[in-house]
Amino acid sequence: MGDNADFSNDFETMRLQITHNFEHLRSLNRIMWEIPVLVATATGGLMYLLAQHGQNMSIFLKSLLLLFLAYMNCSMSFIIRRVRNIVQAYIENINRIAPGTIPSTSDLKYSGLLKDFGVVKAMQSMMIFTAAICLIYGIYEVYNALYG
Repeated sequence: MGDNADFSNDFETMRLQITHNFEHLRSLNRIMWEIPVLVATATGGLMYLLAQHGQNMSIFLKSLLLLFLAYMNCSMSFIIRRVRNIVQAYIENINRIAPGTIPSTSDLKYSGLLKDFGVVKAMQSMMIFTAAICLIYGIYEVYNALYG
């Protein structure tokens, strides 16, 4: 009788651990996919503001907005990578508790950006590229105001 009780307690503990880890995994996955939408919306909105009303803004305000956009895109690229690393930790934990629950993709024959966090790397590179464009445009605007 004692062995049966231990088995049911172990099974219940394992079931609760898997359920708990899957809930966190789903939540983190949702956050990871919301970050690029948030960044694209904010970047697009502020760029639209600059395009429509940039002529009426002071150079300081334009530069400040562009600097903010560069900072936001760059910092969000690191945040999305951090969230993906935490997602990976949950995947490994779930597979430790119940091996084979989440299939591994590391052995698939992908190449380039599609291998090992490929989607996150692609999103990161787009955010860093956007940050660089905003920074260059901000420097150009200041240079143009001072010397142009």
